[in-house]
This record gives sequence, structure tokens and C-alpha cells, in this order.
Amino acid sequence: DRLKNEGYKFEFKLKRQLTQQELYKEMVNCDIYVDELKCGAHGVTAVEAMCAGKPTLTYIRDDLVKEYPQDLPLVNTNPDTIYENLKILIVDSRLRNEIGKASREYVEKYHDTRVVVDGLIDIYKEILYLLDENNSLQLIKNSQKHLTRYMKHRNDASHTLINAITKF
Repeated sequence: DRLKNEGYKFEFKLKRQLTQQELYKEMVNCDIYVDELKCGAHGVTAVEAMCAGKPTLTYIRDDLVKEYPQDLPLVNTNPDTIYENLKILIVDSRLRNEIGKASREYVEKYHDTRVVVDGLIDIYKEILYLLDENNSLQLIKNSQKHLTRYMKHRNDASHTLINAITKF
């Protein structure tokens, strides 16, 4: 309300309990995505918003910031900083576009199936190495097949979020 009272023109939509398809539709049509502002770490929905090329506001706790890659493009925002961060992004379409582009690149770099599946397979191999060798080899092959299929589906779904148009 404060931003609108100061004359900033934008539409705010608070959406809850959407189906995944409804979420994707809303996400594609938004210009700025506001995620969790108190939790302290981002989740899957923030990654999906970044995949869609959206500047994404979420709160990352100070003690966790160093655990993320340095090129994390999330706009670290909490209830005390939401006003200022939104104001900057509402006014600066160039910055919105830069953050959106960096967000998409970040997701491709760190969350793409080619990156994630191989890492998960390595983790499973380490865990399964403790099992009987004959059983673990078969389990690894089955896990790899299922993980690859799952991540391909997730990646395909995320690719549907790419094309977004700024409407400010």
C-alpha cells in the first residue's frame, strides 16, 4: 500500500493454494516474483521463478548466504527490506531484465538435469557402495534411469516458463 500511496503504478496479486499449472501461468505473467520473506532459504518455487526469467525476491539468512554460489541472482529481501527492493525493481526495468536474465542463466548452470542428475547419481553411488556389490550395481542402474526420466520431466516443465514479457 505504501508504494501505491506514493504513486508507483503496479498491480500486486497474492495467490495461494494454486495447482502447479495455475502457478506456472501466474508466474509467466508476473514481472517480479516475491517468494518467502521469513524462511531464510529459497525453495523450489524460487528456482522455478528464476527459470522463468523473473527477478525473485526471497530471504536468505546471513549465515547461509556464503553457502550459495556467489552468482545467486535472488534479491535477498525480508519484511524490513521489501519496500525498498520492490521500489527499485518497479522503477528500473533494465535492472529487472538483467536480474531476470541472470536468474535464467543461474538455473541452467546449477539446476539443469545434466548437472543435477549426475550429482545425484554420484551421491547414490557413494551410499550404495556400502551395500553388497552385486545388489548395488543393479540398484544404481535403476536409480539412474528413474532419476534421468524424472529430471527430464522437471526440466521440460521448467522450460515452459522461459518466455515472459515485462509489462511495466
